[in-house]
Amino acid sequence: MSGTLSGRRLAGIVSFTIDGNTWDCVGDCEYSPSTVIRETMKGQSRVEGFSEMPQQGYISANLRDRPDTTVFSLNQITGSTITVQLANGKTVTAVQAWQVGEIGVRTQEASFPIRFESDTVIES
Repeated sequence: MSGTLSGRRLAGIVSFTIDGNTWDCVGDCEYSPSTVIRETMKGQSRVEGFSEMPQQGYISANLRDRPDTTVFSLNQITGSTITVQLANGKTVTAVQAWQVGEIGVRTQEASFPIRFESDTVIES
């Protein structure tokens, strides 16, 4: 047995909110919980160990453009709560998140990629 129950939804449907406002998620929803990043430290004679630095978490997605808000307003987001509810029952939340990167709207599909980062991204 693979560890999953037959008939249990594991992927697919997602709910995406920015400060409680629901957005249509076209796809490509992705997240990484807050954690650390490790790098191997090596000298000329051997592997000596590793370094560890804090790493921000993120939530990103491809969202549908809508007439009641502007891309400019999304670009201004700092200190927001981003919540994603996954098909498998998990909830992923970014607390005090800020928008990073460029937001380019694809007019044929009325969609755009967006990414939020935070030092507190938790899954429950």
